[in-house]
Amino acid sequence: MKLSETEEQYIKRYREWSEWLGYSMPTYFYKVTSPEEQSKILLYLLDIESSGYARFSYSDAVFIIRIHSPDSIIEDLENYEDRNIQSLQIHISSRPAVINGARQYIQVHKIIFCDRNRKDEETILDVKKTKNVREYMKSRYRNFLLECFEKLYSKLDRRFLAISTVERIARYLNLCALASERDGVYLDIEQVEKDADHDRASTRLMLATINAPKTGFFLRLARVMRLFDYQLERCYVSTAQGEEIDLVTINTFYLTDENGNQLSGGKKLDRFLEELSMVKWVNTGDMIDRSLVQTGLLSTKQANLIRAIADFVHQLLTDVNRDRFKYATVHEAFTRHPDISEKLFEYFDARFNPALYDGNHIAKMRAEVLRLIDSIDTGIPLNDRMRKTILKMGVIFIDHTLKTNYYVTRISALAFRLSPEFINEIIPDYRQL
Repeated sequence: MKLSETEEQYIKRYREWSEWLGYSMPTYFYKVTSPEEQSKILLYLLDIESSGYARFSYSDAVFIIRIHSPDSIIEDLENYEDRNIQSLQIHISSRPAVINGARQYIQVHKIIFCDRNRKDEETILDVKKTKNVREYMKSRYRNFLLECFEKLYSKLDRRFLAISTVERIARYLNLCALASERDGVYLDIEQVEKDADHDRASTRLMLATINAPKTGFFLRLARVMRLFDYQLERCYVSTAQGEEIDLVTINTFYLTDENGNQLSGGKKLDRFLEELSMVKWVNTGDMIDRSLVQTGLLSTKQANLIRAIADFVHQLLTDVNRDRFKYATVHEAFTRHPDISEKLFEYFDARFNPALYDGNHIAKMRAEVLRLIDSIDTGIPLNDRMRKTILKMGVIFIDHTLKTNYYVTRISALAFRLSPEFINEIIPDYRQL
């Protein structure tokens, strides 16, 4: 039977996509993706020529195939912000595909959501490999407690255990242990050269967390990478949890800078790593995050200070007038005037940063903040007075802070010691109450 021109064209494109898929994805893609999954992906690659996007479910996973763009990873993760992701794989093609005459890179997501009703995979563990990993842990990571080995090892993804080397598994186990010891977050970074497993040189970042947020966590990480203009080449996220261990999440990211090179050391990289370590502790995505962090005005840590000040101000003023000083109203005062929020942080920084302390500079910064607050004039006097009150309370908070842990490297919460005299600023006759 003679095929129609449309059918022949379809077969031709199918063969072209089959050839492209066979050599254009990162090398590790072919190790972690089964032949059946690759066959499914091939079928849906034809769809992206018309829509640029394809989505399908296979087994217990959701696959997303689309044309890659700087914001495409964030866009996809935003669709699942409220879902509990158990496992995540992201691959960006090593070579572009020609789609409608244009050279485009392709992005493939594999997402497995947490399902309490799903039974664990019954794959039998390789006894010999398990023994080799245990012996390697003894010799390489001497501080690792071997009584934790059995608890963690059996809870790792069975496919990961099957395809990974002894060294890689041991490194994962050690990261889990280190995260447990260090406030639930541990970062490890190294440069990766191009070789048989890595199609291009990149920087491998491994982030281990204990009891990370169940929803939105990976989206927050992706936003931080985008904020710093770092490109995600590929990503592997796996979790382990059991009756005797807390939820452990291991995130492995392969990153390059905006020019496609390995990340270089310096202040930018240091700030990036600090931001990543903050993601677990900070509820990003709120009004303050959108207005101050995602615009690049403040870092996540700096914005978290403003958030703490706003919460303190709300707690005090809600007793003064519960209707006027609602939570959203107080936070809005700090986001509607980002220049003042920035100066508030600079005033705080001048007072407490050990490397900047200068009495004259402190007085100058305080005067500048108050000048900006007094100059607020939006044409709505009632709103202006309310916001001036809120923001001046922020200055009072900093004025009466005696001690803080803000500049301590490893913290899981902000702490402040205040002089009780701050009450006198709100209720002048409080001593007689």
